Amino acid sequence: MAYDYARERKAAQDGFTKFGAAMIIRRGDTDHACVGLIDGYTALERATSLVQFADQKVLVPADSIPIVPDGELDVLLIDGKTYRIVTVTPLAPGNIPIYFELQVRL
Repeated sequence: MAYDYARERKAAQDGFTKFGAAMIIRRGDTDHACVGLIDGYTALERATSLVQFADQKVLVPADSIPIVPDGELDVLLIDGKTYRIVTVTPLAPGNIPIYFELQVRL
């Protein structure tokens, strides 16, 4: 029997809604309002990857936006600041997207 990842997706959305911050993913002239959790990178992540000092990690639940974020097409707006999306890494067990991890940079 296959695991029900859709249930995990719903639980993630509920947690993001409760604890997340309002933000916007802008693609061209279209804004997509969503919620997300803003996190930093650990010293180990910074030392072993292409993460720069001021980069932020932002987790966006897949259910909160109708698009898949794209670093070449989108920017992220948080509290009036515009961040460039450097990388997008989906968490999609069983091919069901739960959330997207965005590496963003001012």
